[in-house]
Amino acid sequence: MNKPKTIKEVLVVLDTIIEECIAKNSRLGLFAYLYRRTTAEILKEVERGSFEDNAQLE
Repeated sequence: MNKPKTIKEVLVVLDTIIEECIAKNSRLGLFAYLYRRTTAEILKEVERGSFEDNAQLE
């Protein structure tokens, strides 16, 4: 797996981790789920232009 370079790529990786944890009934997926929710909210704000340097965050 290549290292993600964008927020959207990070979300895809987190989705994969969450799916694997669900399949294995692993509690480790809880952290990935919380991290994904936070990351998705940051992406929304970047898309709205809420930060001083949105391009840097993306």
